Order: sequence, then structure tokens, then C-alpha cells
Amino acid sequence: VITTVAVISFLVWTWTSYARWADFQYRSFDLAYYVQAIWQLIHGRFDVSVENVPLLGNHVEPIVFLFAPLLAIFRHPMVFVAAQNALLASMGPVGYSTARRLGFPNKQACLLGVAILLAPAAGFIALHEFHPEALAAPFLLLMLQARVTKSLGRHWLWFAAVLACKENMAPLLAVYCATFFILERHRAFAERCRWYAWPMNVAILWFVICVRVI
Repeated sequence: VITTVAVISFLVWTWTSYARWADFQYRSFDLAYYVQAIWQLIHGRFDVSVENVPLLGNHVEPIVFLFAPLLAIFRHPMVFVAAQNALLASMGPVGYSTARRLGFPNKQACLLGVAILLAPAAGFIALHEFHPEALAAPFLLLMLQARVTKSLGRHWLWFAAVLACKENMAPLLAVYCATFFILERHRAFAERCRWYAWPMNVAILWFVICVRVI
């Protein structure tokens, strides 16, 4: 059920987005900026005329570099939106899996996964052109799933992915780490450092690099 809802959500979001794009309903410059920037990048050029700033000069969003091979293969602007919507649709199955890990019965876990996809915010994000920070939602959910399954490696992977979505994700993650470092004070200090203290330091350092260097 949750897989079917996720696939339908992806198809509806992506087809609606394509129709809006084809009918000149995209009113902002975001998709155009990233398409031109990555197109220039895969051709060895770094000028971006849409805003006249380099790729990391508008916001620090290195996650967009992962779209370069996609655009090199599928040479169409909507590949950005399709990839974004696929990741957003994945929140349903990930939410279901996480709920099952937390002990929810199958029906309730399925309903929670469906609720994520039917939430108005999810549809609005999917239909509102392309923004790298939209990817933070599925990455955050994957990060929480990794914590539930006690997979430290995957926790670090998705933690880094969230950081790469936009510079303002760093303070969010720092507060998340500080909060759970305190809430889980019953756990060993070394364990809390592995899961929260060291990632918090990385988030703070990355934020400083973003605002002072990049």
C-alpha cells in the first residue's frame, strides 16, 4: 500500500510539475539557475548568468553537484524536479519502515507513511519548482531511521547529506545534536559523543566555513 501511494504521489507531482513548466508557469529563477550552473559545470565552465554569481555564491548547496551526472545523461531541465520528487516520495516507505522499527503495528505504520505523503507541505514542496533544500526532508528522515536502527555509518552519511543541502541546515542539526545529547544522558558519554557531540562540532564548523570562507 505505501509503495503504491509513493509511486502515485511521485507520478502526480512530477506530471503536474511538468505541465506547469511546459505552460510557462514557473515564475522564479531557481530551476533555471541550477540547470544553467550544472550545465556549465559539466562543460567545464563556471559562469552563471541567471544571477551573475557562481554556483556556491548564492547559497552553499554542494548537494547539487550530484545532479551533474543526471543532467549529462538526461539532458532536460525537469530531471532536477523528477529526482527531487522521487526523494520526497521515498519519505512514505522510509517513514513506514521507521515506524515499524519503533514497534508500531503494520496498519498504523502504513497510515503514518501515507500521512507523510498526504501532508500539504510535502505536496507544496514537490510542486514548487526545484530547491536543493527540499532534499533535506527525506535526508533528515533517513538520518532518523539510521539512529533508530543504530547504524552510525548511515547516520553520518545522511547527516552530511543534510548539511550539503543548504548552509542553514547546520544550525538545525547542531540544535538537534545538542538536544538529544541531553535527552539521552542515561546513555554512556562515549556513545553520546559518537552520535551527537562529534556531529554537532562538524555542523558548527561547516556553518563557520560557509559564512566565513565559501
